[in-house]
Amino acid sequence: MEPSPNHKDPENNMRNMVEVAVTFRILQLLYKDDMQVADVFTECASLKQKISMAILSPHHDQVKCMQQKHETQQQNNEFLKCLWILGDERTHLKGGSIWKSLILDAKARGCFFQADESKDLAKVICEVNEDLRQLDELVRGESTLFQNTSWKVVFSSMFRASFSKIESRETKKLVFLMLLKLSSGWRPRGSSTAASVSESPYFELMKEFKVKGLHLICTVDVMKETHLYTQVIKVWDILPFHEIAGLVRRLDGIIGSYTHEYIDRCKARCVKRGSEYREYPMKWPGTSEISQYKTHANSCDEMFIDSASRIDCIENVKVRESLILMKFYSLSTAAVNTVMYGCDGRDLGIPFELNEQEKNVVSFDKSSFILGRSGTGKTTVLTMKLFQNEQLHHLACEGFHEVMESEGEAKQEGLHQLFVTFSPKLCYAVRQQYGEWKRLTCGGGSSSPSSLTCIEDVDQMMLSEDLLDQFIHLPHDVYPLIITFHRFVLMLDGTVGTSFFARFPNIRHLIYGNKTSTSRLSVLEQFMSFKGVTYERFYAAYWPHFNWWIVIGQKASNGILSRDDYVALCDRRTSIFNAQKREIIYSIFLQYENIKVENGNFDLADIVNDLHQRLEVEGYAGDMMDYVFVDEVQDLSMRQIMLFKYVCTNVHEGFAFSGDTAQAIAKGIGFRFEDIRCLFYKKFLSGSKKGTISTIFQLSENFRTHAGVLNMAQSVINLLCHFFPLFVDELRPESGRIGGELPILLETDMNKNAISLIFQRNESCSQFITGFGAEQVVLVRDESLREKVVKIVGKKALVLTIMESKGLEFQDVLLYDFFTTSSFSNEWRIIYSYMKDKDMLNAPFTTMCSCFDMDKHAVLCSELKLLYVAITRTRQRLWICESAGFSEPIYDYWKTLNLVEVKHLSDSFADKMQSPSGKDEWKSRGVKLFCENNFRMAQMCFLKAGDKYSKKLAEAYHLREIGWNARASHPERKKLLQDAAELFSSIGKNKLAAECYYEIEDYIKAGCIYRSESMLEKAGDCFCLARCYERAVEEYEKAGAFAQCFSACTKGKLFERGFEQLHRWGECGDARLKFLCKGAHYYFLINDSESMMKFVRSFYEKSEIRRFLIK
Repeated sequence: MEPSPNHKDPENNMRNMVEVAVTFRILQLLYKDDMQVADVFTECASLKQKISMAILSPHHDQVKCMQQKHETQQQNNEFLKCLWILGDERTHLKGGSIWKSLILDAKARGCFFQADESKDLAKVICEVNEDLRQLDELVRGESTLFQNTSWKVVFSSMFRASFSKIESRETKKLVFLMLLKLSSGWRPRGSSTAASVSESPYFELMKEFKVKGLHLICTVDVMKETHLYTQVIKVWDILPFHEIAGLVRRLDGIIGSYTHEYIDRCKARCVKRGSEYREYPMKWPGTSEISQYKTHANSCDEMFIDSASRIDCIENVKVRESLILMKFYSLSTAAVNTVMYGCDGRDLGIPFELNEQEKNVVSFDKSSFILGRSGTGKTTVLTMKLFQNEQLHHLACEGFHEVMESEGEAKQEGLHQLFVTFSPKLCYAVRQQYGEWKRLTCGGGSSSPSSLTCIEDVDQMMLSEDLLDQFIHLPHDVYPLIITFHRFVLMLDGTVGTSFFARFPNIRHLIYGNKTSTSRLSVLEQFMSFKGVTYERFYAAYWPHFNWWIVIGQKASNGILSRDDYVALCDRRTSIFNAQKREIIYSIFLQYENIKVENGNFDLADIVNDLHQRLEVEGYAGDMMDYVFVDEVQDLSMRQIMLFKYVCTNVHEGFAFSGDTAQAIAKGIGFRFEDIRCLFYKKFLSGSKKGTISTIFQLSENFRTHAGVLNMAQSVINLLCHFFPLFVDELRPESGRIGGELPILLETDMNKNAISLIFQRNESCSQFITGFGAEQVVLVRDESLREKVVKIVGKKALVLTIMESKGLEFQDVLLYDFFTTSSFSNEWRIIYSYMKDKDMLNAPFTTMCSCFDMDKHAVLCSELKLLYVAITRTRQRLWICESAGFSEPIYDYWKTLNLVEVKHLSDSFADKMQSPSGKDEWKSRGVKLFCENNFRMAQMCFLKAGDKYSKKLAEAYHLREIGWNARASHPERKKLLQDAAELFSSIGKNKLAAECYYEIEDYIKAGCIYRSESMLEKAGDCFCLARCYERAVEEYEKAGAFAQCFSACTKGKLFERGFEQLHRWGECGDARLKFLCKGAHYYFLINDSESMMKFVRSFYEKSEIRRFLIK
């Protein structure tokens, strides 16, 4: 045999795979074709004797490979009647050993053969060499094989997790080689099949392929690709033989829920027979829809008696273990590289396969409106649209550059895309996901870690955001720009005309005249937290001081409705207030405006109105956006949404809005998606050729939770749609095909506190209370109740308000005292009127019904939305517990619908509720909370994770945040920021420490830190403010900042030192003349004529000398 490239595994051991393949082909030929050997086999068989054969190799790994291939590890030392030797002739002849005489003897006896002269062996050699070449190309990322495959192959996250546990790199490569062959249509002949697969009622759809002692379990499925339905291969898992039966049983249950038509499409085969058996995927036109799941009722029907909201359950497992909700990834070169080298069982960074609903939204090329309940993948769809635009633009630019090559280098035009959401955590997650996809599609490897698990990365993201403070001439590499809405407003403020904040004297110099802070935006965000009026501040500091009955005849300012216009809105169908109440509300509003001005406060509406006025007068001169994506749009007011029309003129194709009006829990905001479409038509399309607007896309497949939770959430939506049809979008119910345990209503003994029972019951005993894990949370209505619960719970559980939990999800949720603390109090009885209308009410409760009154019951709308958000935070278990209050009506409602279980809170049940977490889980949760600026709870997570650095960082941010709060007194604020600075400094965050010292006017410490960080100009600024002018001049001199240096010399009357620097630096522009004038004037005032004339003679022009002396 000619020497062939030896295949190396990670330990550099040599395995000549060609020799292995040729060895076993010779054995097959001996059995089949050699007559003498065949006769021996026949004779031995008749005598019931065994034939002994041995394969010897000097390489241990080659022996192991042959053993795996032959599936035997027996050794036999019996006498051999026949000896075959495989090797390279030239290598052995050069060795001068006994091999030389053996080779010459074999030639003399006519027993020497060239392997490649045998047709059978030559074919084997070619096939193995081709496989090895393809493997090497795959792992190097150079393969184009996936571009020419017949079948689309997708693999599950379960396969990815199992694959990551395979230790042998060689086996991993062979697994992907098998998948590559399957994608070409190749199928192994005569492969053994496990009994569980062959006996399955759906064996025609299931396939099992063996790779090195492991078994690939696949099914044939149907997916919609562009305008065609096509068969695909779904790879579910790779596992040992004994685990096959369990997976097959679960797959039987899923396939059994398919429609007959769908199963028939999966069974269909297009076969090519000949020298090599091949199967090709069947395709059908996409004009007619193929239903995948049966729609008839099943065992879960009794869970929810309203047929319009029924959810058919296929699986009854934990959500995280569900096969139906499992993500699938398309087999590609990027996928191979990521799974081989960049994945340790976590989620992959590559884009996963979308369902048909999601594909329709992503492929839609016009401005779109995307509506979906919590957990239906709205953010995923927007991120995919953004990523697809980038890919298409990249391909278009490549083609353009190829055409323009003959005319010189083409100018690189970047695509300007803007993604805006209210949630900082969502912002970071989208940015991270996009970056991962971009790296992989551009040929890079997967980053590690693949998700936001490093607090340092998050902190750097937060700091890097500060560098962008306007939309003018942004570098191409910052796009796509993924920012929060607050950041968008502040950047817009810095782009258009005079900033809104210029009207505040105590902030004006920080924006325009000082370079010490990290950026203009960090200064403004601090100022907003100190002077901005939020709902909480309004409720605490403004609401108690209004006189409800004083009517003020003040005229409204620009951007605000007049009294008459506001009162006239009572005639609209969406109004919940009559004219009299609107008069009172408007009077209170004018009082609020007056007090706000007197206090030097402002709110977000003031900034937005000011922006609209400036944009209408001065126009927008910043970078124009090609595409704008707005996620969680229900958190924005109509006036805020209108700001986006100024930054993007691509109105027909460039906008995508997504959200869920059932989650609109931001105070003062309430509308339907139809209202956004109306706004878009009237305001965005004005001045352009108005065409048809897209319908609202609905995403209805839930990926977060199970049927038990979805049914309860739907019951709340039904109430919303019944009482407030104009304030929420009525959608078809979500589809979720996983069963799960019903939400539980916890009952306690009289005068027993549920929180104490769960977290404090055994404090006097030796029994240890585990507490909640990182994937569990206690949700409460407001900050006041949160503080009370935290005092009891301590560090045994995460405690969040419902507003703080928005955008997060947990395995288990305990909703505590939601109805007890409700301002709606006894009015929850209105639910009985709904039950009566739906014939759900028993006779004893009919007397408790009341008639719905919009004025009286208006607050129910926000209450139900808040309740919906709380319910949908859980993936698995939901407990609801009330210490007292007004929960009976809605409890009766849920019990009638069989949506809940009622259980007594005992010690044993409390133990079952608690699910401990490992350090990695606590760290991951801490990072998510840190992203949401919930630094207090992030501290607790990092403490449990044993991450001292991250805990200190979160604590420092938390202290700084409290210090920025307007409620803190000046001494408190100074102490808090000083403590924050010391913590920042202790963990090497010197820049943040310096900012804190600067804010409390400890300029010397701030300057010293900036100097140690080689930020010399900032150090000089601080020393100037501290009136340490000599130190300031010294830093400015080192930095070469001559204008600032001369300014410091002037303030410190260090004119001689400045004069020396003047001659050393030479030309310094206008700063030179200004400094000389100041110096000459100073010496004139102190009657030092000689020094004055020294400065005057340094003027360049005689006219300047004359002008100064005359003055």
